Parts: sequence; C-alpha cells; structure tokens
Amino acid sequence: MASRNEDKQRGSAVEQLAREALEAFRADAPEDYDVLVKEYEGQSAVVGVFGMGSVNVAISRGEVHLGESEAKGKTRIIARGATYPETIIAMSRGEVTPLEAFHAGDLVVRAPSEELHKAFGFLVKFSASAVASKGLQRVLEKFKEQSGLK
Repeated sequence: MASRNEDKQRGSAVEQLAREALEAFRADAPEDYDVLVKEYEGQSAVVGVFGMGSVNVAISRGEVHLGESEAKGKTRIIARGATYPETIIAMSRGEVTPLEAFHAGDLVVRAPSEELHKAFGFLVKFSASAVASKGLQRVLEKFKEQSGLK
C-alpha cells in the first residue's frame, strides 16, 4: 500500500502534467481556451488518473487554478471524473471516443446530465485544436513516460 507521501507525490505529478497541458492549450488555441474559461467561470471539478492521482481544477476570476487553491472554495464543484492512463492514450490516438470509454467503464464521471452533455460538446468542438497542439503532444509524450506506457 502506498504511503500518504507517495500518494501526494503522484498527485502532484498529475497536477504538474495538468498545468503543462493547460499552458500548452492556452498558448496553441487561445480562442478555444477563452471560451472554456468563460463557460466554466465559478465552477470546479476533480479530475483523476487511476494509479497516478488527481487534481482539483477551479475557474475563478477568469483564471484556471489547479490544486488546493483558495479559488476551489469559491467555486461550485460540477463534476468528478477519472480514467486510466491507457484510456487517455487510446483517446488521443482516436482508437476510442470519450463516450465509448464512458460506456465501457474506462472513464468514470459523476456530474449532472446537462454538464456531461455540455462537456462532451466541448470535447467534440475542440478536439481538432487539441490534436493540432504541438505543446499538448509534448505533454502527452511526457504523460506516456510517467505512466509507464512508452
């Protein structure tokens, strides 16, 4: 069984990857990034990768905050979700869609139905921007290494 310190280190690794992915998307697709920030203002979610940890994502005052920031307490949690490293890689390769992963039980999300539908719409709308992002592709390679899938 992992110690709390090991769990915290893994969690901080997920947070660091999330931070790098966020910055890459912001740099490579600023218009798409701004749409998401405006849409989710005042809301937050907990996002996890099984076996690696999780990160709190909060949007407050037009900024995305990761981790245990004060912004988390000022936002409404709208979702909790987690998936496997293998599922992230499969989705990035186009081998499985988020909806297929959800129905297979490889992507677990707890959120109101309207939030799920809205998030899925954004996934579809911005998938081309994400795939085209050189920065996100670099973060994906780093994720593969850290998760042991490379």
